[in-house]
Amino acid sequence: MADVVQRRVGGSLRFPNRPSIIASSTIAGPMEGKGPLARWFDCVVEDDMFGERTPEKAERRFMRDAIDVAL
Repeated sequence: MADVVQRRVGGSLRFPNRPSIIASSTIAGPMEGKGPLARWFDCVVEDDMFGERTPEKAERRFMRDAIDVAL
């Protein structure tokens, strides 16, 4: 990474080229999966809680799975 990073500026990194988004992923719950944008989702899950006890843990799972698909 040292050869990619131009220099440190405080707590930030400065890159020689502007970063860009080269991949994305979307995971939707059952309600979104029935809507007009359903065909654009990479994955539609049946259980929007992913079997988790709290919405926060379920959201974390959504994010982790979306990142896995994007990478």
